Amino acid sequence: MSKMYLGLLLLLAPLVCSGQRLFNDAHLNHLFQEMEVKGDTLGAVWIYCEAPDYKRVGDDDEGFTCVDDVARALIVYCREYKRQPSQALAKRIQRLADFIIFMSDGNGMWYNFMWKEETINKEHVNSKATPNFWTWRAYWALSELALIDLPLTAEKQKVIDGLCTKTEILIDSILSAQRGELNVFDIKLSKLYDKPGADQLSVMLLALCNRYEKSKRQAQLHKIKIIADNLAMYVLGNEESPPFGAILCWNYYWHAWGASQYYALLNAYKQTRYPLYLEKALEGLDFFYPWLQKNNYPAEMKLTKMEGNYVWTSIDFYPQIAYGFSPMILAATEAATLTGDKKYALLAFESAMWFFGKNKPGKKMYDPETGICFDGVVDSREINSNAGAESTIEALLAMQALEQLHTFGREYNFFLNNINIRTHGLH
Repeated sequence: MSKMYLGLLLLLAPLVCSGQRLFNDAHLNHLFQEMEVKGDTLGAVWIYCEAPDYKRVGDDDEGFTCVDDVARALIVYCREYKRQPSQALAKRIQRLADFIIFMSDGNGMWYNFMWKEETINKEHVNSKATPNFWTWRAYWALSELALIDLPLTAEKQKVIDGLCTKTEILIDSILSAQRGELNVFDIKLSKLYDKPGADQLSVMLLALCNRYEKSKRQAQLHKIKIIADNLAMYVLGNEESPPFGAILCWNYYWHAWGASQYYALLNAYKQTRYPLYLEKALEGLDFFYPWLQKNNYPAEMKLTKMEGNYVWTSIDFYPQIAYGFSPMILAATEAATLTGDKKYALLAFESAMWFFGKNKPGKKMYDPETGICFDGVVDSREINSNAGAESTIEALLAMQALEQLHTFGREYNFFLNNINIRTHGLH
């Protein structure tokens, strides 16, 4: 944590209007589109949006929208609906949910991309119905629907539960097939770190926790424990020893994007109250996140062994993207909420400063006045000023999490003052 940041916090007690919002879904709403497909009205989110006029654009190889982004948009809207329900939000939620249902292969997996002609892209390698990120995100998004008070028909609920149940059968098969350990540079890792990887396991775990919260099915709890055990067991190193409390993403790689391992562990703790999950997640927040901050937030790196010591190698610092910072903010916010310890709120605020200009180019990446988040920091001097779905959605997930920290009044008000936020209308 920055000493200057902490010092200023102790010296200042600014008065900031509690009604101000960090969250602004105006740009996400701009990316949203309704369409008629086979007699149903579906909701989509355009993947790409290019500066300087921010027109929505498609991709000739992929399509114009995808389950990956629609699922994350659905999560954002569901979480905002819990805070401030409205008919407009309810409509978008239902349309996006219908899109996800439409894109299912019916066997627990999902296709990813859709063409502008409103047909499914079944050929692209990142669009085929496979056990991959877009499948787990679709599952996670549908699990969020059960956490909001949104009336769905019995038929729709049955369809959603049926799809999620098939995905859980698929998860069972993966957990069974990948039993045992592998050896990576003398590090004993679960075979699950080879396939599908801890990054994907984390998305599965977040969905399972949502599902279990509502259903209390023992089969879901069993899967939660298997995945959470495999995350908690492989928190590696400590404050002094590399890799400083990291949970690797897959094999010997760690990447910032989608590294939700600690956030998922904290959610598993909420459902099970198993102390090890909280203990190990907090180790990562106490040791690894500060290490990332001190080292300019690497985007990707490999763990290797040299002369008997573990070291990070092949460190790439760019691009830095919203998807690399939102997992840290979500985890730190969850830790602050669970423990009541303001050091985790401060950790979230410090990580969030990347969005507000604390990056090498010194550029503000997210604007609460417009809801636009730029697509990333390219290098130490340049940013990508496009504002597509992923960056926008991940920024909004982070802003929703940060707003939960208003209970840490002094710290929260200082953060708002520090980023010079101005009042804008509630959404």
